Amino acid sequence: MKEIKIDRKLVEKYLPKRSDFSNKYDFGRVLVIAGSNNMSGACVLSSKAVLRSGAGLLIGIVTKNMKPLISPILPEAIFYGFGSGDYIDKYCLNKAIELHKEKKFDLMLIGPGLGNNLEVSKVVIDFIKRLKIPSVIDADAINSLSRENDISFLKEVPSIITPHTGEARRLSKSNDMAMDIAKRSGAVVVLKDFKTVITDGEKKFIMNSPNSALSKAGSGDVLSGIITGIWAQMGKKYGFTKETAIKSAVCGVYVHSLCGLVASKKLSKYSVLASDIIEEIPSVLKDFEL
Repeated sequence: MKEIKIDRKLVEKYLPKRSDFSNKYDFGRVLVIAGSNNMSGACVLSSKAVLRSGAGLLIGIVTKNMKPLISPILPEAIFYGFGSGDYIDKYCLNKAIELHKEKKFDLMLIGPGLGNNLEVSKVVIDFIKRLKIPSVIDADAINSLSRENDISFLKEVPSIITPHTGEARRLSKSNDMAMDIAKRSGAVVVLKDFKTVITDGEKKFIMNSPNSALSKAGSGDVLSGIITGIWAQMGKKYGFTKETAIKSAVCGVYVHSLCGLVASKKLSKYSVLASDIIEEIPSVLKDFEL
C-alpha cells in the first residue's frame, strides 16, 4: 500500500473554507462526553480545542460535581450536569438521548478522561450504539472498545478512532495495528506515536515530524478536539462520511503538530503544556486563511 506523506499542500487542499455568510449551525453541533471527578481537565482541554478549531456549537454532558468546575473555564460551551457520582452513568446516557432529539447533534467526541472501569465502559459502548451519530473515539472510550469481542458495530456510522500505541495493542494483536483496527471497525484510525499513521483500511497517511513537546499528558485530548472541530465543519459542508473523516484526521494531525512546533519554539520542548498547544491553534489556522 502506498504511503502518502502529510504536508502543507495536502492540508491546504483538504481544510474546509469558511463562508462569512453563515451561522453557528453551519459549522457543526458537537456533543462532548468527557471527564470524570479526577480528570475534569480532559473535558476542558478537548472541548476548548473543538471550539478553537472552528466548530459552531459545543454541548457537553458531565456529572453534577464537574459542571461548576468546568463551566466558568469555558463559558462558550454549554455543559449539562446530570450524573450524581464521579463518572458518567446510564442517567447521563438517557439525558443525552433526550437532548439529541432536541439539539440534533452532528458529531460526538467521546472518551477523554472518562475513567477506565467496567461500569463506565458499558455506558460508553451504549452511548455509541444508541446515539448512532458520527463519532471521534478517544482515550477511555478506546479502552471500552478493547473490552468488546466485536467492534464491527462501529461500521453503522462513520467514526474516527485515535489510539496511542498502548491503546492500540489492547485492540489489536496485528503487526499493522492501524490497518487491522480500521478493517475490523470500519473506522478511520489515527495511530499516535512519534510518527503518526492514519488509515481507513485502504489509504495510509504518514505524519513524520517527531516533537517531544507533544509528549505530555493532555496532548492527545487536544488532538481529538482539533480533529473533531475540523470534522464538524467539513461534515456539515460535504457530509459526515469516511472520506471527510480521513481528511479531517489528516488536517487535525498536521495542525496539532504545527501547534506543538510553534509552542516549543516559544517555550522550549521541555515546557510546553497541552493548554499551550491549544493557544497556538489560532495562529496556525490563520496562516491557512485566504
